Amino acid sequence: MKLQLHDLSLWRRRQPVLAGLNWTLPAGQCWVLLGENGSGKSSLLQALADADRELHFVGGLPQWQDLLQQTPLASRRALARQLQEPVLGLRVSDVLALVCVDVASCARIWGLEAQLQRSLMQLSGGQLQRLELARSWAQIQSGQGLWLLDEPFNHLDMRAQLELGERMQQHCQHGGSVLFSAHDLQHARRWAQGVLMLAAGAQLACGASDLLGDSTLLGQLYGLPQSLAAQLI
Repeated sequence: MKLQLHDLSLWRRRQPVLAGLNWTLPAGQCWVLLGENGSGKSSLLQALADADRELHFVGGLPQWQDLLQQTPLASRRALARQLQEPVLGLRVSDVLALVCVDVASCARIWGLEAQLQRSLMQLSGGQLQRLELARSWAQIQSGQGLWLLDEPFNHLDMRAQLELGERMQQHCQHGGSVLFSAHDLQHARRWAQGVLMLAAGAQLACGASDLLGDSTLLGQLYGLPQSLAAQLI
């Protein structure tokens, strides 16, 4: 799936969220979404997943070049949200059963096999994060869908972080694409081939991951003086 945004703005109800969106996410690539808190990263991910009815694009719609048009929309793009309050009464198996044909296999892949019959209220933050990642991953196992991840490395231990990065790469190797938001530039440099930067309600820059070595640009992105921005390189 290839995604293109051309001269689009993003609004929530009647209020602008982002302006000047011009960006292409090629099939088979992993990109990172960077910006300060409140810069619009989560809103853009939710809008691309059509997960928030209050968000809408102005000036057109995202253009999808989709190789999987005969499959249901829900299996072509999936969003893993940031950690939220668990739903009372649900078990891990209940959540996975919504999207998995083989619940046990999915749980084993994501290190949740021992938690299958546990209530969500009994899970740690890292286990809840793995469950949300597992749910979204299973949703697009047709292989070439768009995997949208909102700060996916949060709450994960080192092993789980490495396993997630490898699954992101594997998804792209099978023709899918990934867009993940992050604050840790090490994750961005390790896993992303391209970067989309948001600042002050607009797109600041986009391009190859080489942009992560531009201290002037990173200073603009995070509102830092050059002396501090240079420490990010």
